[in-house]
Amino acid sequence: MSGRGVLLAMLASALSAGGQTLYERASDRYDVDMHFYLDSVGQPGSRGVALRLPGTLNGRRATFTLDTGASVSVVSPRLLDRYGLHPTADSTLVEGTDTVVARRVVADSIELGNLTLRHVPFVVADAATGDDAYDRYLDHLQLIIGRPLLDVLGKTTVDFRNHTLTAPRRPKHRQKRTRRSNLAVVDNVLLVTASDTLQLIPDFGATHSSLDSAYFSRQSAAIVAQATPDTVSYVGIGGVVTAIEYTLNDFSLTIDRKRLTAPHITVHATSGYESRLGLDFFTRQSRVVFDLRRWRLTVEP
Repeated sequence: MSGRGVLLAMLASALSAGGQTLYERASDRYDVDMHFYLDSVGQPGSRGVALRLPGTLNGRRATFTLDTGASVSVVSPRLLDRYGLHPTADSTLVEGTDTVVARRVVADSIELGNLTLRHVPFVVADAATGDDAYDRYLDHLQLIIGRPLLDVLGKTTVDFRNHTLTAPRRPKHRQKRTRRSNLAVVDNVLLVTASDTLQLIPDFGATHSSLDSAYFSRQSAAIVAQATPDTVSYVGIGGVVTAIEYTLNDFSLTIDRKRLTAPHITVHATSGYESRLGLDFFTRQSRVVFDLRRWRLTVEP
């Protein structure tokens, strides 16, 4: 078995603040329009990318990593002074590669394109491991904007051809799920149902797509016949963990009645990892629409 390093941000936690309106939109007069770019992350040759959003935090220039698999937004302790952020006395639990205790901060404002949000909560957590072999590749984990951005926008279109993220100016109220709905929030994590029964996290914070150990248990004979095991290291909030996994090629799945192919998808033989669609899958598509009003994920190849 060979070893290789892969970067993955995995976060799942809830954040609340009594008596304050969080993620308050400063204006709803215009449709939301922002530019993003794809930044190479990970060791040379890994081909991993992160989706990066230029903007401001408390009036100072900042670059955010969009992580749709994270139910909270995250800031590194080393950035607190730069952006005038002051942690509160209380704390919360954040699940990453391990569960860590994190303090909370609320930014006065952030700007992304023509969108301004006020009273934006973050948890203070650090992905640094003390191992330079990993830490040199962790800049994109210092400032993360999580799934709450999608919640605020209501319907978000990510155009990978033009590198734009757009949303209507006035998000409508959420509607009940219908037979065409394929999104749901379970244990505070957004899930998409693919191929009728397969539930995955649509995760822009993941560099690559993967299936969990439950899938491996169900399909182990076929997987072992097609692929050889590999030992992989992951780094994220909580430190470094290792996993034994297999890689399947040209994996077919159906989303919103469209038959799609993931060129590569890893299957974890080790427990503790979720099934997710990463940026290696999404960046091959033309557009992806997160409609959290109708609970529907649409993919346009």
